[in-house]
Amino acid sequence: MKVLRGILIVLISSFIGIITNPELPFASDSVAVTALDDTRAVETVVLPEPVAEIAEEPTYAEPDYGYAEPVYEEVYYEEPAYEEPVYTAPANNITINGRYVDLAYTDNTGEDAGGAALAWYYKTGKFIYGHNSWNVFGFLDSAYDGGWLLGMTFSVTMDGATSYYTVANYRLYDYDASQPKYLWYNGEGYKMNPIVKASLDGTSYRMAIMTCYAGSSKRLVIFAN
Repeated sequence: MKVLRGILIVLISSFIGIITNPELPFASDSVAVTALDDTRAVETVVLPEPVAEIAEEPTYAEPDYGYAEPVYEEVYYEEPAYEEPVYTAPANNITINGRYVDLAYTDNTGEDAGGAALAWYYKTGKFIYGHNSWNVFGFLDSAYDGGWLLGMTFSVTMDGATSYYTVANYRLYDYDASQPKYLWYNGEGYKMNPIVKASLDGTSYRMAIMTCYAGSSKRLVIFAN
């Protein structure tokens, strides 16, 4: 009996409490909260969802393949005027058979005539010698072979003075390199001394010219007045 009474008292009390105070948790879902300490409260911030950036499609510029017409400039070629070369004769020279040959002074008959593109003017003033190359005295061999040595004319200019000559005689000598001071004719040796003085068999001439013949085995000497 006492237990039943207690249960009724509790139910009645609860009912009265709900009527007088609707915020009590026993009869309502609402709760009155007072005097809360919010010093440690943390505000929850809701961040927006990240939005993925979409890369823009690169813009491609089509190159210009336009064809440009080439520009042609017309050029006129003018043939240069031909100028006849001016030839100056050597100061010291012998002019013979239409050509000039340089002359150089010497005091001996052993100069390297074969290695020089000139002729040697011996100190006596009456003897000239040079190699039988095409640009020196080679034509004298041809003149001997052709029989047109006699009567050939030439001039010699030394130190500004020019003298003129005509071939009057000639002789073909044998040459022996072991005896360079002699020239041989019909088995007889002739010293160079009379030849450099333009003398042949006792006859004196104004000028003698000597060159090689048949390679270097012979010597052709012409005598002129």
